[in-house]
Amino acid sequence: VAKDIAYPVDVSYEWLRGKKFGEYQFIVSQISYDLLGPGRVKMEDQARGLRTIINEFLTDPLVRNLVCAKETVDIDRCLEYGEITVVNFGLELGMSIATGLGQFFTLSFNQAVLRRPGTEDTRLLHLFYCDELPVLLHKDMESMYSLWRQFKACSFAAFQTTAQFEKNETTRYLKDVVISNVGHHIVYGRLSSDDMKLYEELAGQKMEFVEQKTISETALSSSDPHMSFSTRIVPQLGNVMDGYRIRNKDFQE
Repeated sequence: VAKDIAYPVDVSYEWLRGKKFGEYQFIVSQISYDLLGPGRVKMEDQARGLRTIINEFLTDPLVRNLVCAKETVDIDRCLEYGEITVVNFGLELGMSIATGLGQFFTLSFNQAVLRRPGTEDTRLLHLFYCDELPVLLHKDMESMYSLWRQFKACSFAAFQTTAQFEKNETTRYLKDVVISNVGHHIVYGRLSSDDMKLYEELAGQKMEFVEQKTISETALSSSDPHMSFSTRIVPQLGNVMDGYRIRNKDFQE
């Protein structure tokens, strides 16, 4: 709002109530009533826990300087012109702050993708790389793997094992969404036993033909000694990819 609207430093409920703000009207109306107007006392009481979380989040000067900067990242512009944005959500800052900062950008980016103007023919392809995906898992990330393709966006995500999706019911549901909707899986060795079974099942089975050879013979001392050979080909289903073969891949293979 501050970027597009000029307003006095001392903003009041009375001043905001008589103004029109176009597409930002809903946001400004909520701010004017709940934060500056009659609903202020009730909102402050109900949001006490949220205020504590936000204060903790902004305690680190690196995070505060990023999210409170006058000039911030314009994600809509990044998508329109194919700009490169690098975000370090800082695991060294602690899991709570790192997760909050990472989700703050990721979910904002997700919303920006879903509101991209144009069509599949006019939009510029944009690639989103996310390292350590389990740190940032959130229920709203489902659309990244089910809807993004129609908005000409593509997501790459890295994680160590699918067991990292088992944190709670929401992330467990996302596991199936990610596995089933992703078109390409880049899998390295040293898989867990569960992932060995998973990729063995995902690869499916193929028809194989097994050749069985038999030899039949009689003793030389018999009245009619002889020897015969036979070959039998038996069709059977076999794994396209065996889990143990994936697990035993060399480092980075």
